[in-house]
Amino acid sequence: MSAVVAIRNAIDMLQVSDLEHLQDLRDAFKLRESVLKTEHKNAEKLRKQSDTKRLTIIKKIQMIEPSFNYDGQLDLQTYLTDLKTKAAEDAKYQKKRDTLIKKFTDKFPADICPNDMTNDDLDAHIKSKLDEQKKYKAEKKKLDSKALRDANLISKLSSEITTSIPDGASLDDLKTLIKQQKFTAQEQKRENANRAKFRKLHDAIREQYPDADISPISLDATSSDLQLALQDARQKRDNKKLFDKEQEKKRKAQERADKKAADIRNKLDQKTLKAENKLNGIKGTQKNAPFQRFCSYIKLQLDNGHIDQTDIDEAGGKAKYNSKRWAELNSEQKNNPKSPWNIPSH
Repeated sequence: MSAVVAIRNAIDMLQVSDLEHLQDLRDAFKLRESVLKTEHKNAEKLRKQSDTKRLTIIKKIQMIEPSFNYDGQLDLQTYLTDLKTKAAEDAKYQKKRDTLIKKFTDKFPADICPNDMTNDDLDAHIKSKLDEQKKYKAEKKKLDSKALRDANLISKLSSEITTSIPDGASLDDLKTLIKQQKFTAQEQKRENANRAKFRKLHDAIREQYPDADISPISLDATSSDLQLALQDARQKRDNKKLFDKEQEKKRKAQERADKKAADIRNKLDQKTLKAENKLNGIKGTQKNAPFQRFCSYIKLQLDNGHIDQTDIDEAGGKAKYNSKRWAELNSEQKNNPKSPWNIPSH
């Protein structure tokens, strides 16, 4: 029940005894009326302000979303805040997209920028294409550098090749020719070294054994010819050594035979000398008689001026001189009856 109905019902219940209170009630009604009028005025003011604010918010919303119609169910301020946030995010998204599109167009002017990608996908796509472009440029630079090096190498190798170069020869062809050229040079160097070595060995054998019947070699002989000639020279050298060895054996055998015969003759000569001494009245023989007779002979030679006193002095005296000269003679000379110191007349 409203306050108005309750008051109306209470009026009918007033009694005469309540008359003195009516003026107070009228004053209270007037005061309440004044308060209610003030509250009504303020409420109207607030309502108008609320309507104005609501309309303002609606206009702001419609500026962003023209098709918006307020149905009284939304929190307009929250909706506007969300709408502004979304609009700001959309603007930021679009700004980034415009930047990405410009970047794509600047970097890849010959390509069409995809329009079915999100900003993140487009950004990743651009980075991927830039990486591919970077790799392509690096590979191209590498290939260009290699092509330049190959060209320089072809020019260098061509200048080093001494034989004819086929038309259109590739770098590998030139490398093969260089390899063959080096191999040929090494073979020629080896051939020359072998020729020099074999010739030196051959000539040394020929010079050391001039009687081995080793023929000289022509100047244009190959290493194979020289090697064969060296083998022949070594064979002839070995044959000559064997021959000389056999001759030396024969010579030594002959020397031994000659010495044996000389010893026999010397013994016979000694017997003859003893017999002559006996006939001449010479008795016995002195100890080492041949040396004593040799010393007497040297003294006679010195006295006659056939030996220089200086030679005797340099030898350390007459005794040492005699011993030195006696040591220079062999047994046959010492005891030979025909030696001047063994002849009786001396």
